[in-house]
Amino acid sequence: MKLKMKCNSTFEEIERIGTEIRNIYRKKINDQKAFELELIFNEICSNIIRHGYRCCKSGIIEVQLDNLKDDTVEIIIMDSSPKFDPINYKEKLGEFENLEKGGMGLYIIKKIARDLEYKYENNKNIYKIIV
Repeated sequence: MKLKMKCNSTFEEIERIGTEIRNIYRKKINDQKAFELELIFNEICSNIIRHGYRCCKSGIIEVQLDNLKDDTVEIIIMDSSPKFDPINYKEKLGEFENLEKGGMGLYIIKKIARDLEYKYENNKNIYKIIV
């Protein structure tokens, strides 16, 4: 199953799409996977809004989800905000207790994801996460 959605870069839209992702994958796979996908989507999109689109009033965020095999899901999130690679920004995040306020979401994503990639292509930030 391949799922594609677009939303405005607002926290209300992110919450709406995140809930939709959770509801779809709760039925397709299981509650745990649905929770992980929603969490990853919310964290990355929150960073896009706070850091990427902070200089602009708004932008568009695109998301694609694809079942690869068994319960493995690929989630791709794209935006047109200025280039920023949060995945490699702080290579060593360390232990959770020692994290700065801004690194907790990425720490959790790195713990959940099987694979996490970032690239900047055609003026878009592209995040590819395997869960």
